[in-house]
This record gives sequence, C-alpha cells and structure tokens, in this order.
Amino acid sequence: MKLHRHRLINRHVIGTLLAVGLLLGWFVFLRPASLGGPASYLLVQGHSMDGTLAMGDLVVVTRQDAYHAGDLVVFEAPVPGARGEAYVVHRIIDVDADGRMHTKGDNNPYPDDWTIAPGDVVGLKRLRIPHMATVHTVFLHLFNPVVIGALAGLFAFMMIGTGPDDDPDDPDEIGRAHV
Repeated sequence: MKLHRHRLINRHVIGTLLAVGLLLGWFVFLRPASLGGPASYLLVQGHSMDGTLAMGDLVVVTRQDAYHAGDLVVFEAPVPGARGEAYVVHRIIDVDADGRMHTKGDNNPYPDDWTIAPGDVVGLKRLRIPHMATVHTVFLHLFNPVVIGALAGLFAFMMIGTGPDDDPDDPDEIGRAHV
C-alpha cells in the first residue's frame, strides 16, 4: 500500500516538474514579442512557399543578429494588392555587401521584385506547426461570444428549479423527476 502511494507521489512530482519545465521553455524561447519575448507568430497565407510551407501553417520566428542566403525569414514588404506593407515569409537567396537581402518564395519561378533591409526582417523561421489555421478557426467558432452565451443560457435554463428547496410533496412540483 505504501509503495503504491509512493509511486503516485513520484508521478505527481515528475508531472509537475515536466509542466514547469515546458512552461519555462516556452517563456524563455517562444514567448511572443508582444509579451516581451523573442518570438513572433505568423499564419501562412498564399502558395509562394508550397512544398516548404502550406497555407494555414503557423510559423514561429525569432530575431537574429545576422541573416544568410538559404535562411527562411519573415519580413515586411510592399506586397501588391495589400494596403501598405505586409508580412511575407520567403527564403533569402542573396545578401548584398550593404546587407540588403534578395528573397524568393520556394514555389515562385522568379525572385521578388524588392530587396529588404535587415531592419525589415521580423525573424528567422524556427518552428512550423502544420494546419494551425484549422485549429484556430475551430476555436474561433467554439469560443464565439454567441456560442458561449447560448451555452451559458442553456446551462442556466437546465439549472432553474433544481435548488435544494424543491419539495417532492408540493403539488405544483408534479411532473418533475426527483432522485
């Protein structure tokens, strides 16, 4: 009996340490820039990186001191059809002597029409989570305020009249099941 309890305590301690370790790792390496962390997140839209990234993938990037040919980076660029500048994820194909970078989508036949300065780069791709937009869309629909309100209303409706003051002998209570 004591040995079984000791194993349960060990599992609890190991589980707690693992959770704390994962949280600490996220805080140090993957905390969003908006919370003072080193990472930025981007949902992929478009097909310029097909074969490497797919529409709906989540890309996690971190800022670096330097970027090199072959690096997959997220940057701000003057995209035709976008209002102002947009975030783009493409591969660096060449770096000029002054540090400006030439980029190209892996699925595009030609390099981009622009060059980017190091200050325009949001970060280097560190992690790809496939199909994250699907999960994101499901959560948006599940946690939609209308859905939450409807569920809260249904729960409240189900709870009406189930308080401890219900009297099974009350003639007004006929038709209710009491257990």
